[in-house]
Amino acid sequence: MRCKFWEKRGWPYLIGGAVVVLLVIGGTMLLDTVTENPYQGYQNGTENKTTIITIQIAPTLEDCTGVGPQKCMLIREIPAPEDGGWELFYDQIEGFTYAEGYLWTLRVNVTEVENPPADAPDLRYELIEVMEKKPTL
Repeated sequence: MRCKFWEKRGWPYLIGGAVVVLLVIGGTMLLDTVTENPYQGYQNGTENKTTIITIQIAPTLEDCTGVGPQKCMLIREIPAPEDGGWELFYDQIEGFTYAEGYLWTLRVNVTEVENPPADAPDLRYELIEVMEKKPTL
C-alpha cells in the first residue's frame, strides 16, 4: 500500500518540516545565548558551589575512626585560629599525595557534591597548588 500523503505532498513538505525543527532549536539556543547562559535550558536549576581555601596539613597522621579504624590527616584553615584549630580530615584531596614529616600549605578547591550517597562526603577537595612543603625534622 502506498502512502497517499507522500504522493500528494512529496519532498517539499518533508524538507519544510526539517527546516522548522532546526529554526526552533536555533531560536532556543539564540535565546539562551542572549541571556548569557548557553546551557540554561539544560540545567536542573541547581549549581555546585565552589570555594578556594588555603589549608595547612600537620606533619603526622592521627588515629581516627571512619568506616573503621584508620589514620587521618590533621588540617587547619589559614589563617589559623588562635586555638590552633587542628581538625581530623577523613577525606582525600584529589591530586595530593601526603608524605609524613612535612608541614604542608595547600591551596584547595572545595566543591559541594549534589546528592552524595549516604556513606560519601558532601564536599570534594581538589589540589590547586602546593604553596609550601616544610620539613619538620
